[in-house]
Amino acid sequence: MKLVWKGNQKYNEDISKATIRTIEQPLHMSIHKYIGCGDELFFDCKELGINCVDLKTKDFDEAERKAMEVLDKRCKELMERVNTALSDYDK
Repeated sequence: MKLVWKGNQKYNEDISKATIRTIEQPLHMSIHKYIGCGDELFFDCKELGINCVDLKTKDFDEAERKAMEVLDKRCKELMERVNTALSDYDK
């Protein structure tokens, strides 16, 4: 399944004009600027406890790639914790 980011650009404008990009499904995720941090982009995914992670880029296309790396890392961390909890439960 390819994730498609939606932007807040005006009707008939290219997504490159957006200041926020979001995905609603399968998780609510957003890439956005943060007040007081210039044009740097940040990533949120509340369901996974990812809050305002600095993606260290001003380019939305690069930010999308970096956000998926952050998401992948967080999912692996959570799965490791789940597996530990399950193995402890079986003892």
